[in-house]
Amino acid sequence: PISKIGIILSGEINIIKEDFWGNRNILNKFKSGEIFGEVFALAKVSPNNILVETSQNSKILFLDLTNFSIDNENNSSEILKFLSNIFKISLKKNILFTEKLEHITKKTIREKIISYLSTEALKNRSNSFFIKFDRQELADYLFVERSALSRELSSMKKDGLIEYNKNYFTLIK
Repeated sequence: PISKIGIILSGEINIIKEDFWGNRNILNKFKSGEIFGEVFALAKVSPNNILVETSQNSKILFLDLTNFSIDNENNSSEILKFLSNIFKISLKKNILFTEKLEHITKKTIREKIISYLSTEALKNRSNSFFIKFDRQELADYLFVERSALSRELSSMKKDGLIEYNKNYFTLIK
């Protein structure tokens, strides 16, 4: 079981789910100031085939929760505040996973891309924005082949739906 929470002090990490055959799916990407592993550490369970991978040089502070108990009646106000903050973070992550589920359940690659880019445009309140993934990471996040993703992005650009340069996108109405 996981007993530590990771706090990203600098850099970025990808949370990856890998199957028996080595197929990778990026569950999410987290950057400096964010935490990971909190649900597993507090629930004292083992994640199945979930990996943490740095996508650049990173510094991570690990908090060991081996002797930490949620059920302790003597929890101080600091512990209760900590748990409240962890709960809020977990709720936000749940929303991100729900968004991802919406993207990956689309039938075509184009629909997956449109779903993801539309969500990012709404979050940024602009039709032009940076995404947090490079091409391979976006393919892994949307659970599609990189070459198919690149082909579909090119097709969408040719059809006048989008413009892009690396991870900067503009949606065209």
